[in-house]
Amino acid sequence: VYSDRGAGVRAPEVFYNRSNEAAARLQPGDYDWESIFSTGVRWLHSGGIFAALSSTTSQVIIEAMQAAKSAGAIVSFDLNYRHKLWQIAGGADSAHSTLRSIVRNVDVLVGNEEDIQAGLGIVGPESAHDDSKIDPSAFLQMIDCVTTEFPNISVVATTLRKVHSANCHDWSAVAWINGKTVAAPICELDVYDRVGGGDGFAAGFFYGLLN
Repeated sequence: VYSDRGAGVRAPEVFYNRSNEAAARLQPGDYDWESIFSTGVRWLHSGGIFAALSSTTSQVIIEAMQAAKSAGAIVSFDLNYRHKLWQIAGGADSAHSTLRSIVRNVDVLVGNEEDIQAGLGIVGPESAHDDSKIDPSAFLQMIDCVTTEFPNISVVATTLRKVHSANCHDWSAVAWINGKTVAAPICELDVYDRVGGGDGFAAGFFYGLLN
């Protein structure tokens, strides 16, 4: 959605129309997690947008994660911090306490340095960004801060992108896996629709870890 800002300038604005959706009404106890995980589920994934939908969705996430852990499944979470959603859900303090309680149950965390700082309230070292290239340094400097506060986490990963235009991006990814840093090559992508790009990365990354 675009709105006018200044003479002839049209800037993108995001609106979230998620009030009273079915997922926001979920409560702890709505699912028989023991039965679900008895079928051999190997991985459980959730994210910050679902956590922000209502006062109960984070409880559902934690309930599912604890059941997954008991069944021996790997648990992952994408911070996916959205400021506008958390404004409605109680603001930064609510986001920090909610997301921290979730992340204490997580093995694999997805999120860039901005997500980590805004979502978890972790203050990391400042680093200079070089706009001429994809630079993972700010993300990598956050890792010690994350793993010190959450020693349960064994993997942290994020995508890296440089946007040349709406339809032309440079993409890469970086991950910290049990103390080792790995980086993907940089790809020049023609973008048809960027929505869900991070989810696509997460799906491929988890598949790689499982295999």
